[in-house]
Amino acid sequence: MASRHRTNWLFVIILGAYCLYAAAFIHSTSFVLDGTRYYCLFDDAMVSMRYAKNLAHGQGLVWNPGEPPVEGYTNPLWVLYMTAIHWLPLHISKASLPIQISGAVFLWLNLFFVKRIAERLSGGSAFVTLWSVALTAFFLSLNNWGLQGMEVSLLTLILSLTVWKGIYLLESGGSPLILFLLLGFATWVRLDMIVPYLVVYGYLAYIFRGERQSLVLGAAILLFFIGSQTLFRLFYYGDFLPNTYDLKMTGFPLALRLERGLEITWQFITNLGVILFLAPFAVLLFKPPKPILLIVCLILGQMAYSLWVGGDAWEYWGLANRYLSVIMPLFFILLALTFFRIEEWLNRKLSNGGSFAGTLIRVYTFLAIILTLVVTNTVHSPNASLREWLLIKPPLAVKQNRELVQRALAIRDVTSDEARIAVVWAGSIPYFSGRPSVDLLGKNDRVIAGMPVQKPEGQSGYSTFYPGHMKWDYKYSIDSLKPDVIVQFYGIDREQAELYLRPAYSTIYLDGRVTHFLNGSDRVHWISAQQRDKKY
Repeated sequence: MASRHRTNWLFVIILGAYCLYAAAFIHSTSFVLDGTRYYCLFDDAMVSMRYAKNLAHGQGLVWNPGEPPVEGYTNPLWVLYMTAIHWLPLHISKASLPIQISGAVFLWLNLFFVKRIAERLSGGSAFVTLWSVALTAFFLSLNNWGLQGMEVSLLTLILSLTVWKGIYLLESGGSPLILFLLLGFATWVRLDMIVPYLVVYGYLAYIFRGERQSLVLGAAILLFFIGSQTLFRLFYYGDFLPNTYDLKMTGFPLALRLERGLEITWQFITNLGVILFLAPFAVLLFKPPKPILLIVCLILGQMAYSLWVGGDAWEYWGLANRYLSVIMPLFFILLALTFFRIEEWLNRKLSNGGSFAGTLIRVYTFLAIILTLVVTNTVHSPNASLREWLLIKPPLAVKQNRELVQRALAIRDVTSDEARIAVVWAGSIPYFSGRPSVDLLGKNDRVIAGMPVQKPEGQSGYSTFYPGHMKWDYKYSIDSLKPDVIVQFYGIDREQAELYLRPAYSTIYLDGRVTHFLNGSDRVHWISAQQRDKKY
């Protein structure tokens, strides 16, 4: 009883420490412009925020009001939640903050279920419980995606809750209804959560084979959640799948996508360390109960999905991409459980070794956990990642966010409300400028999304596959659509863009940054733009 009481108090301390860490992390993503502090999400999340802002203002679930709707998001319930935030009386500079706080709350709640799962699977081990919680709470990749506005925080909570409910189902029997409803709801949050749904469905079908009622129930619930999304999409957007599916999954040879997926998967394994990666799966050697097998299947399922789609677009940063981050708490539970089993084995083998043996075991345990903390939070660029983890340096994309918001405000000052702007980063600039936009990379443009991918000259193989950033056509986007302002280009093909710039656009260094303005456009405040140019 005393040991459990101590565990609970240490858990409370970790919860408190995480609250402080999350608050500091969120603050580190903010910045001050012209005396106003701005909160800004990761740019992909800001695309969803633009849809939410337009919907909240009665302009429809669209990226550009007044234009044919395109589904440039894959997180419908998250967008609806963002819409509700936009009904609050908040200045645009603060609208992202409630989303970030929500991410912190979801990740904080997730720690409760990590604790319960770890306690249940380890028989109440304080070691497994506390280290599973600590590794999850301070995992940089999960905090980055969750606290910078991605739906990763909510999906992580749903997966942990699913496993917690699954443990009771597998141990005590009953109906899997709650599991199917949780995971079905998750597909409304993000469509690709169909993967863990199918993993859980397949696993339960194997465990409860012969119980047709449960299998029919699971299939019916999946059909309802996926079917309702599809019907809405067909009715509102006229498409069977989101525009992002065409953008990321078509127009590129399957073999090369899988080649990159394999490379990314191997990168994840080697960055973690082959031994450390395999360690959680060592619990399979200790006659694991059914819930552990379920966790293993979920981990492998998400890894297979990440491989299938060719990984994420930001594999250069952090240990786990968005698809893998959601299952990392489960990974940490199995890892801590493996360390615990090894400790038990050492205790039995060295039971006659006296105090020296006890010291050796404690040193092993300490080094194993410290190694895990260091490796999982300092990969790719150990110096930079360590500084980001310790909040000495702002996390991924904060510097770019500041520049994007600054450019958006400048564009807003030198254009009229009707001016169309062309962008590569399709979230922050359109959101903060409030201008109708041209998405050069096609996330919100059916024409671009349906094109074959572009391959940078001199490159071949998987290195050319960069999900969501491989399709563009400057003849269409610039020469045909004729945006009033071109804010950005995709850097790897600047020469192609120049062909359509020279005759029609003038270059102005807007606040020191190259910006192209359509000659003769009456939607540009030329005097204001030239005055900003002269400042630099």
